[in-house]
Amino acid sequence: MVCLTVIWLKFRKKESTDILLYTGLFVAILASFLDMIGVFLGLWEYRYEVFPLTHNYFPWDLFLLPISIMIILQIKPNMNPFIKGIIYAGFSSFIGLPLLTWLDIYKPIKWEYIYSFPILVIIYLAAHYVSLRNQFEKV
Repeated sequence: MVCLTVIWLKFRKKESTDILLYTGLFVAILASFLDMIGVFLGLWEYRYEVFPLTHNYFPWDLFLLPISIMIILQIKPNMNPFIKGIIYAGFSSFIGLPLLTWLDIYKPIKWEYIYSFPILVIIYLAAHYVSLRNQFEKV
């Protein structure tokens, strides 16, 4: 996660920092909410406590997902967002989640990796939409 943060800080488009952070916050809130529901319903669990007194999915939802999406948004910004969303979701669902399972961090209980695929596509597309908003009024 630290490496991903350093990569984003080094290679981000400096003029877009505000909108990217806004988009990252949106992704973090959405991912945390969905993860909370999944854990509550017993669909999966996290077997690794990163920070005491927090939910175990805290680092994944507040760092990994938002920062990876902020990086992907900047790569080939004119590329079709559906294709980018499918690539992102495919990598996350079929490489990332199995890796976390293999590392014994994430344990799907009543969940298959394929179920995460459309959800991650939607999260990416929502993030893409949020990143295009430029209707902020000056304070």
